Amino acid sequence: MDDFTNDPDFIDLVAAWDESIDLSPERSQELLNRLAEDERLRHELAREVQMAGLTRTVQSGEPRWLKLEEKMETAALSSEPAQTEAAVMEVITRRLNSPSVPSLWLKQVAMIAIGLVIGLFGAGAVWAIQSPKALTSLVNIVNGDFEDLSGPISSKLPVQYNEWGGDPAEVVVQEGGNRVLRFVQTARNQNEPGSFAGSCDVVHLLDLRSLRRELGKQGENSELSIEMTATFQRDASDTENAQEISPGGRLMLFDITPEAIAQSWPSIGRESLAGRGHRGKPLNPGDHFSLSSGSCILPPEATVAMIRLSATLSEKSSTSVPLGDCYVDDVQITVTSRPNLPIRKVKIAK
Repeated sequence: MDDFTNDPDFIDLVAAWDESIDLSPERSQELLNRLAEDERLRHELAREVQMAGLTRTVQSGEPRWLKLEEKMETAALSSEPAQTEAAVMEVITRRLNSPSVPSLWLKQVAMIAIGLVIGLFGAGAVWAIQSPKALTSLVNIVNGDFEDLSGPISSKLPVQYNEWGGDPAEVVVQEGGNRVLRFVQTARNQNEPGSFAGSCDVVHLLDLRSLRRELGKQGENSELSIEMTATFQRDASDTENAQEISPGGRLMLFDITPEAIAQSWPSIGRESLAGRGHRGKPLNPGDHFSLSSGSCILPPEATVAMIRLSATLSEKSSTSVPLGDCYVDDVQITVTSRPNLPIRKVKIAK
């Protein structure tokens, strides 16, 4: 199976769906051309929207649509994959061709289009009701600030919680004594020797069982959503490096062991329970960028959260490329809990 987790076009398409990126007309046309030619990309984008887009309204504090029966299970969503894919393509095409269209209207179109193809409105409707007040907690990540680390991180994907590993990267001390993680150079995926070396990816695993114990009563009888944030920067003196480097991050949730993730990465990413990510614009020397993965619902069965941070070249490379002075720091997790609400379903006459 193809893996799109590091594909710049896929990342930009997801960002366009989320409206978290501004694309030029030329770039929008490139993406539309790729969608027209790549059936696997269309299928994966539709799958991503099903996993993340359909649950977005549940994560807001405004009046929301409660999910039907088992919270709109993925199995139900995939019952008509071709029609679902067509609906997603229609909306993303409108988004790319008409970036000035109000975002609320587009999201309503997206929800209605996908709802129609899975038979949501044919089976019944769910009343919108006001959500109770949400509680938000900032979760401390072990080694998320890098203050207790030094030197190179592990060159392998971590199989233990609270450790960093992945492509060449190292913890360095900046002026003033602050420790940050520096992306050293791009590398091929360790489990795919023929892949491009277009990015430097580092990974951290979080034990969600421990997180739930830390939340205590806040997580009981509540729907939890989780979000990852991090701060990227490029040193102001990094002027000799002509590479365009874009910061990126993704949060993925699994119900398997860390060993299984490391052994089967990146193909195992397709089996994640949920995931959100974002890639920013290329960093100029002196730039800082606060990245958010976006929020996704935390399934009760999820046991592992994978945090993946990336420094990605604008152009693919078949060989490793030094990345100069590009850093990341202050990696954090935010958990939001909302009390579970009853579903009121009413039949609609056909």
